[in-house]
Amino acid sequence: MKPNELTKLRKRDWDELSTLAERARGNLTSMSEADLRRMGALYRAATSDLALARRDFAGHEVAVYLNQLVGRVYPLIYRGEPLALRRLAKFYAVDYPRLFRSVARYMFCAALLFYGPALLLYLVTLFDVEAAKVAVPEEVYRHARSGFQWWRDLNNANQVGSAVIMTNNIRVALLAFAGGMLAGLMTVYITISNGLMLGGVFGVMQHYGEAGELAEFVIGHGVLELNEITMASASGLMIGHAMLQPGLLSRGNALMLAARKAA
Repeated sequence: MKPNELTKLRKRDWDELSTLAERARGNLTSMSEADLRRMGALYRAATSDLALARRDFAGHEVAVYLNQLVGRVYPLIYRGEPLALRRLAKFYAVDYPRLFRSVARYMFCAALLFYGPALLLYLVTLFDVEAAKVAVPEEVYRHARSGFQWWRDLNNANQVGSAVIMTNNIRVALLAFAGGMLAGLMTVYITISNGLMLGGVFGVMQHYGEAGELAEFVIGHGVLELNEITMASASGLMIGHAMLQPGLLSRGNALMLAARKAA
């Protein structure tokens, strides 16, 4: 079928669908049941016309028009329920805790990968302060030996200091999350390396008698941020596990379901 033939045959229905879509965008609840059913029928027909156009004359202005028309109507047909305070309250009271429990094993593994190396390097550093150099920059040693509390400069910088901390933690969380696409290997690396950094820094500061002051600074925002990194790592592990062990699903479907839950 040629473009002009399809247009001549179907143009009246396309125009009607466009008109109904404009009405629905204004106020969907004001439309009658008959109009809603008609819009659904016209939408299904338009998607069939679009498939035909893409097959026979992709790139033609008729195919472009149909693609735009279907794209406008799709969110009206398939949009979710409107946000309501009741649904929001249910999400935080029921849905989110249920989701959290369903991924508890990934949370446990992520916490073990983060806090385990942190505690291990902290304890090792108490016996050999040089051991922390595997994860801690030399600059931290210089500050510790001189008694310079660099975190106070960050604290005094207010917005600038908080932006530095926030940017770093967001970067770590995103890398831990996205690392799941590499079969979880990057997630494991990011989680362990940041845990080593945390434990090493505290071990060095403990050696030079500054750990208490550093802890006062970290605890103010660390409760949220360390949990954020752990949860991002758990999400990355979930995605990586779905890639490696899809079970009865195809690898693509397993990855899609895991990514949706992780996000």
